[in-house]
Formats: sequence, structure tokens, C-alpha cells
Amino acid sequence: MNNYSVSEINNDIERIPKKLINFLTEFFTKCGETEHLFINNDVSIYFDDINSLSCKYAVKRLEYYLSFRPFQRKPVINLNQIINFYSFESNNNIIKINLSHSSLFSYAEVETNSGIIINYCLTLTYKNNNYFITLLEALDDYFYGYINHLDKLDEEIKLNNNIYNKSFVKINDNSINKDIIDIDINEKGTMFGNNILINRTNVVNYSYVYTHATGNDYNRLFGSLSADCQNFASQCIWAGLGGSDTPAAINSCNRPMDTQGSYNWYNNSSAISDSWQNVVDFSTYIASMNLAPTTESGLKATQFNIAIGSSLSSVPSTARVGSVAIGPSPTGSPTSFGHAMIIVKSNGDSRSDNYANARNPVSYERSLDYEWSTTAKAIAVISVGSYQCGTSCTHVYTSIPSGSGVDAVCNLCGFVRLTINPGWLKPVSVGSSQNIYATFGFNVYSTFYRIYSLNANGTRLSNIYTSSVVFNVNNINSSYTFSSIGLYEIEFIVNDCAPAYGSTQILCSMRIRVRL
Repeated sequence: MNNYSVSEINNDIERIPKKLINFLTEFFTKCGETEHLFINNDVSIYFDDINSLSCKYAVKRLEYYLSFRPFQRKPVINLNQIINFYSFESNNNIIKINLSHSSLFSYAEVETNSGIIINYCLTLTYKNNNYFITLLEALDDYFYGYINHLDKLDEEIKLNNNIYNKSFVKINDNSINKDIIDIDINEKGTMFGNNILINRTNVVNYSYVYTHATGNDYNRLFGSLSADCQNFASQCIWAGLGGSDTPAAINSCNRPMDTQGSYNWYNNSSAISDSWQNVVDFSTYIASMNLAPTTESGLKATQFNIAIGSSLSSVPSTARVGSVAIGPSPTGSPTSFGHAMIIVKSNGDSRSDNYANARNPVSYERSLDYEWSTTAKAIAVISVGSYQCGTSCTHVYTSIPSGSGVDAVCNLCGFVRLTINPGWLKPVSVGSSQNIYATFGFNVYSTFYRIYSLNANGTRLSNIYTSSVVFNVNNINSSYTFSSIGLYEIEFIVNDCAPAYGSTQILCSMRIRVRL
């Protein structure tokens, strides 16, 4: 018999009251039931103020799931929900707690397991012998990007309700709903509907590949500008959103670069947008995208402005690492924005507890307080959550028999819903065995990878290794030992469905730097 409650609670913090654990367990159980079992639970009762942004976000998030999930697939099976508690503070009936909520499950029509994990920062109050949530933050959840624009999430809910009320049609003699968009989140960096969620680990690891090295260790495919900091920061975000590090992909400004619509963000070395290379223009671009309609492609992010004398306490801990920190240039005014860095470590709220990498000048794990003195400089943190693909098509995909992968290309507009999420690595030691892996949004027909040695300019020299082909998987994972120092390219090759059903091949490359 399936257990649909929170089935595991990991708590090493003895001070958390049992009543609070029960309260949070009940709340996240309701969220999981709505998201995966399509049970229409009212979670507003757990909030102190039903008109607060946190309450509206939680309610709208679940309304969004209910607006399309029941029309896509059956409720999940073997749902296993896990809560991990990380920190707990209590003062005068005000409680602050950090935790993660994991949902592990499988779909009846898909044999492989799937899952999602979200980290939360919660503030609660205890009154009238009950707990209530006053603030809920979850910036590594796609929906949190709508926290200040819930009206736009309402628009998507209404659109889904209109779409999924339409009739079923026949395509290739298989009855499918012609408006279904198959969504399966296995981890960050994969496709969510028409959006790509950022992989913060890839953002950080890309930054290490091109810092703490000689001045020549920049990505030659993007070029090096005289003021290179924002160009480098944009590259890191691009890598976190699944950008393919090859001349063909970069020269063509492939997704997640953005060359369409009113607001653009791209760099193919010969042409570069102001938003890619200039700190102020990048901030302006983010602000514009947050107000843009869902048909506009581009980055979705939240900017946290931090005044002179202030720490990063206003930035949720889950939103720091992998984000862009911006502040004054060495010659700029204390409140201007002229320099950008990538936050790679966060050990607390103070600026001295947060460390960042940058180029021009090359900075390696430099504290934000060292770069921008808390007592003298204003800064901002731009936390990118996703790339909005911006298509208005409702999409039609051919139904593929089980075991033959999934059709990734829309029959109407050519939109590719498959993403390859490579596992970027920090520089590795020569002679060490490394785990080479990538994940996909759903099962594919086949996949393998190749390793190329590169010259100083990043051009392929030779194919030094080709992995075995694996079938009907949603990831590839194997080890390889690098015997020589240098820069290497890992190219992942994926065929979405069996050749008999019109297989489409998708490629994505990452780079690994091998040192002594």
C-alpha cells in the first residue's frame, strides 16, 4: 500500500518542538498531495495572513499544478516525501527555520523514478497555541520567480484552463491531447514546460574553470573584453542554463541565449548585446524581463538591493550561491553598479562570509566585503531562476511507445522540449578518476558522450574517448581518468526517440580543465 504522507523526517536539531515538526509535516504533505496526486488542498490555513505574498505564492503554485497536471498524466505512484531540517532559531515566539522538502516518485506510464527537491527558508509565529507561517522563501523553485508578479502566474493558470478544456485529437493513430506539454523535473537545469530551470552548481563550476589561473584562461569562444566582468558573469549564467560550449552553438546564439523579442541577451564574440557585457544594462534587462509577457524569451530573475552598511540577510540563503553580485567599480561612486562577480560560497549573512569569482581583474573566492566594503559600498544580488523560452504555441508532440524514448520536437512550431543538463566540474587533478554525467528531462531512446582534447584556443584536436551507448534512460553517468593536463570538451549526444519515429539528435558540450 502506498504511503502518501511525509515518510521520512531527518532532524538532528533537538530543540525543534514536536508540535512544530507536526505542523510543517502536515503543510508539506498537503503541498505534495496537491502537486502529485491532484488533491485540491487548501494550504492558506497554515499562514498567518492569507493576503501575504507568501500565502498567495503557495496557493497559486498549487493552483498552477492543478491547471494542467491532471490532464497530462495519472497521479504518481510510490510517492515518498522527505523533510530535512537544517537550522532552527526561536525568539519571542518568532521562529526561523531552514529545511528541504523532497518528493520522490514514479509515474504509472514511465518506468523510471523521478523526483524534486526544494530548499525553504521559513519564518513562523506562535500564537493562540498554534503555529502560522509568516514568510516562506523558496528561490530555487521555478515559481518563486513570480513572487512579485503573481498576476502573471494567474494568466498562465487561465491559459492552462483554456488549453486543457479542448478535445482530444488523433496523431499517427495514437489518441493524445493535442495541447499536452510533457513536463518531468528530475533536477535543476531541466525543462519545466517552456522554461529551463537554472543549475547553480554549473554556474559556480564554470566560474572555477576560468578563474584562479593565468590571464589566458578565458573562454576563447566568447572573447575577452577590456572590462570583462559582466561578460564572464553572463557566461556563468549561460552555462547554468544548459548552454553548449561549442563554436557552432555559440556562433548561432542557441538557447539559452536570447536574440528574439523586445529584450535580448547574447554573445557570439562577433556580436554582443549590452545586457550581456554591461553591468547596468544586465540589471535593466532583468527588470524588463520580469515585467515582460510569457511570450517573451529571456532570463527570469530577482534583484536584491543591499544598502551601504547592510549584509545579505535580505537574500535567502538558497538564492546566493550561483547568483550575480554587482557593485561599484574601483573608481565608481559608492552606490553605482560597475563590477560583477559570481557568488561561489556563502557561509553566513555578512559580506565577509560570502565569496565570489570574477574576471578582469581575476578574482578567486574573494569576499564581498573585501571587494565592496560593507561600511562604504552599496551592492545588489541578482538571482537568476530560469530561462523563459517565450513560445506561445500550445505544442503537439507525437506519442511514442514505451521504451522508445519521447518525441522532443513540437509538430507545429519545432520547439525542442528536451534539455541536456551536463555536470560541469571544477578543475580536476591529472590522473584522477572523474564522474562524467548529464541528466535529461525524461527518458530518451539512446545517449553517449565523447571526450575531445583541445588546443590553447579551445579548438578540437582529437577524439580521445567515446563512451558506450545506453538506451531508455534519463541520464548518463560513468567515470573517466584524465592522463594529461589541458582543457577538454565533453560532448553529450542524445537521440530523443527510436529512428522509426523520426529521431532527433540533441547535442550539448561542457569543458573540463585538468591540472597538476
